[in-house]
Amino acid sequence: MKTYQLKFLAWTFSAFLPPDDPDAESDAEDYYDLLGVSRSVRPDELKKAYRKKSLQLHPDKLRQRGMKYDGKVITEDEARLRFQTMKQAYDTLSDPKKRQIYDALGHKGMDFVINPSHAYDPHVLMGNLAKSSVFDRTKLMALVCAFFGLVLLQPILICAKVDQMLAEDGQALEGSSWIAIFVPFWLYSIFFAVVLVAGKAWLQLAHWTCFVVGILFLTLRWDEIIDWGYAAVFAPLYLWMVIRIIEAKQGIDEATNDMSRMVTIDYVEKFIINEKEQDEDGNDIEQGDLHRNYNDLNEEERDQINRDYIIVHVPPKTSMPGGDEEEEDELDQIERSPEYQEARARYMEASKSIQRIFLPE
Repeated sequence: MKTYQLKFLAWTFSAFLPPDDPDAESDAEDYYDLLGVSRSVRPDELKKAYRKKSLQLHPDKLRQRGMKYDGKVITEDEARLRFQTMKQAYDTLSDPKKRQIYDALGHKGMDFVINPSHAYDPHVLMGNLAKSSVFDRTKLMALVCAFFGLVLLQPILICAKVDQMLAEDGQALEGSSWIAIFVPFWLYSIFFAVVLVAGKAWLQLAHWTCFVVGILFLTLRWDEIIDWGYAAVFAPLYLWMVIRIIEAKQGIDEATNDMSRMVTIDYVEKFIINEKEQDEDGNDIEQGDLHRNYNDLNEEERDQINRDYIIVHVPPKTSMPGGDEEEEDELDQIERSPEYQEARARYMEASKSIQRIFLPE
C-alpha cells in the first residue's frame, strides 16, 4: 500500500486508532530526530547516523565522558534503554515497508497496524471508536454517508434518465444533460484526484485522469456537444489501458527479478560466503568444513549480500505422522518461504491486471 493511501486511511478512520493517553508525560520521540537525520535520509546515510549514535552510547565511551550524553548525565540503565529505542528506530526506518507505515501513521498507528491482534479485533476497534473524539466520529460518519450517497446516487440517476427517455411521457430528467446526470461522479473524481495529488501518486493520477476524461468525452458525445466518432471519444480510455499494461508489466518484471534473487541462508553460507564448488553432475566438491557462516560477516559484507540477494526464511516443513519425509532441494525450500509467496502473489496480480484488460471477468 502506498504512503498516500495509508495517510488517507489513517485520517479517514482515525476514530478506530488508539486514543491519545492523557496520563502520558509526552509522546515518543520521533525516530528521525532520535537518529539525527531528516525524513528524506538515504539508507547509507541512515546507517552512518546509527553507527555514530551507537558509539556515543557504548558503555566504555560513556564512562570516558563521565556518563554524559547530549550534555546530560545519564545512568547505565538509561543508556541501555536509549540504545534499545535507537535500535528499534533504525530497524524500523531501515525496513522500507515499516518506514512507509511509520511515515504515514507515526508511532501510535504503526504499533496498531503491526500488531494484528489489535488491528483486526472488533472489540478493540469498537473500544477505540467509543473513546474517540466527537470530531473523529462525526468525520467518519459524514465521509461514509457521502461516499455511499455518491456511489448509490450515480446509478440511480443514470437508470432514471434512461427510463424517462424510453417512456412515452418523459419527465424532468429526459431533458437533463448527461454532464449534469454525472455530477456525483464529477464530485467523486475531484475528491479522489485531490487525494492523489496530496499523496504525490502521479502514475495513479494519470490513470484516473485518462479514465475521467474518457467519461467526459462520452457525456459530451451523448449531449451532442461534440460530433466525434466513438473511436476518438474512447481515446483516453485506450491510453488508460496502455498505462495499466505498462504498470502491470513493470510489476511482473520486479516480481520476477525478486524471485530470481531469492536464496536460502544455507546457500549463502555454502556457495557465496565459502564459495563451494560443484562438479558437472551438480554434486558438491568437498573442500573441508565450512569455516564461516552468515553471523561471522561484518556489517559491510552483510549489506553487500543483501543488495545482491534476497535471503528467504524457510518455515519448518510439516510432515504426516509415520510418513517418509522427502528431501527438498533449494528451489523447493524457496518456494515455501513467505518472501517467495509474496512475490508470487504480486506476479499473479500484475498478470491478472493485464488479463482483465483484454478478457474482463
